[in-house]
Amino acid sequence: MDLDEILTLLGRYGRYQVLVYFTVCILVFPSVWHTYVMSFIGVTPVHHCAIPSAAGNLSNSTVPWECEDKECSFSECRVYFNFTSKSGNVTSCPDGWIYDKSIFESTIVSEYDLVCEKKVLSSTSQSIFSVGVMVGALVMTNISDRFGRKYVCLGSAWVQAVLGIIVAFSPNFIVFTVMRFLVGCLQEGIGLVAFVIAIELFPPSCRTIPGVFFNLFWASGMMLLGLFAYLIRDWRYLQICISLPSFLTIIYIWIMPESIRWLIARGRFDEAEKVINRAARMNGVTLPDDIFGRSAVKIAMKPLPASDNADEMSASDSPSLSNGHAEVNSRVQLCTDEENESASSQASSSFLSYLRSKTLLTRIAIMGYLWLVNGLAYYGLSLNTAQLPGDAYWNFILSALVEIPANFIVVILLQKLGRKYPTVVMHLIAAAALISTAFIPRKTASGANLEVLINAIAMTGKFAISATYAAVFLYAPEIFPTVARYAYNRPIVEMHFLGVGQSAFVRSLLNLVPLRRLLPKNWVNTTIGCLVYSSVQLLSSPEG
Repeated sequence: MDLDEILTLLGRYGRYQVLVYFTVCILVFPSVWHTYVMSFIGVTPVHHCAIPSAAGNLSNSTVPWECEDKECSFSECRVYFNFTSKSGNVTSCPDGWIYDKSIFESTIVSEYDLVCEKKVLSSTSQSIFSVGVMVGALVMTNISDRFGRKYVCLGSAWVQAVLGIIVAFSPNFIVFTVMRFLVGCLQEGIGLVAFVIAIELFPPSCRTIPGVFFNLFWASGMMLLGLFAYLIRDWRYLQICISLPSFLTIIYIWIMPESIRWLIARGRFDEAEKVINRAARMNGVTLPDDIFGRSAVKIAMKPLPASDNADEMSASDSPSLSNGHAEVNSRVQLCTDEENESASSQASSSFLSYLRSKTLLTRIAIMGYLWLVNGLAYYGLSLNTAQLPGDAYWNFILSALVEIPANFIVVILLQKLGRKYPTVVMHLIAAAALISTAFIPRKTASGANLEVLINAIAMTGKFAISATYAAVFLYAPEIFPTVARYAYNRPIVEMHFLGVGQSAFVRSLLNLVPLRRLLPKNWVNTTIGCLVYSSVQLLSSPEG
């Protein structure tokens, strides 16, 4: 009797599996909060140069009046020389800046004066965090294979909580960025491993629903972060608030089981049997006396080819990718040391031989670009909701809320219409929505307010790009040869991390080039929308 047969006997959705599933999924909340907290603590408040009391009050005689796209305000980075317009000359802010605290009481931008010449640094910090996530994806999976899923997951959560608190007390921007990088490195040790522990308790044929519900926890975590940020407007207190709850997982030492598959692969059959028997008792199921017995060695030594690993994840768990969080993209890499060795030896020669195929190289390029665009668009929207008109907190919560129906609808579409056409349609919807918002004025010539319309269209784009994650993650492995599927997905996953890393940086990057003058005010949506639309043009690969 192999493990999948045992899981089937335990029940499709038994009481034990459901209880452990919900318990483990809660672990993802702090990962969500650390990923998106820059949406609030990294926002640039309205600001202008500080005016000494001797120079008088703020007016266009002390600070230049600047206009852009027919909207005028006091200059954010310049004052008149000697604070008098009579000089006719302007200079940078000699006495620092004054920040508006009506929406954000304190952010890292106002704390470290990351404005004007330093405005690129806030986005750079988020990009460095994403690099940390990518590094963690390469390191934490190997560590969990060696030392076990449970304690790597819990240890990562506790260390991340300590680092998160250190972030809150960062004396300068450099310390803040370094600590955020380390926090990012631990993301994979929590979300990735927790996902595997939660999902593998169910038989392979029953993992789609848990995969979808895993996304609901991710979206719920985002909505909770929006609520916390609304209640806690100081960035240091907010950072502490999202870090402390991880210490509550100390009780998980006693209630969270180790991965059954990992225990078997390590030859720890007694421990695996205890977990299985505990599940059987709670589910009211009677198992055969010899659940391992003679087959124990067979179960432990049976290699899991790359094709099995990819099939299991793509066919059953792919919907969990629709939220776009980075750690899930390396789930396909999570297997035991024995499995990795078998997969690598089997796939490497096939991968090199298939590289001679123009068709397969084209597919790698197409899927890599789709992953890059999805990462860029999803995170670009999620991290820049404060730029939309209206309340920044409500916009963020709403952007998370639209992911819930996106998860369910795309699964139905994929089952009914296949892979290719839902992927094309969702990309087209996202591109049309993002591009159109850039050309809709906030007010018409007659004075009608169009902000609600802009937000509605932007959320439509977020809905569509969230749905494409599930579609593309399922689509990508199916168009590659089974024997080398694992190897082909590695460069595709790395392209996704590249898109995620640049999602926070693109706004600051394009601000530095002359192209900025040729684009409408909401040019970020235009840029992302054009990239999404161009991905549609590349969807020429065959139906999966």
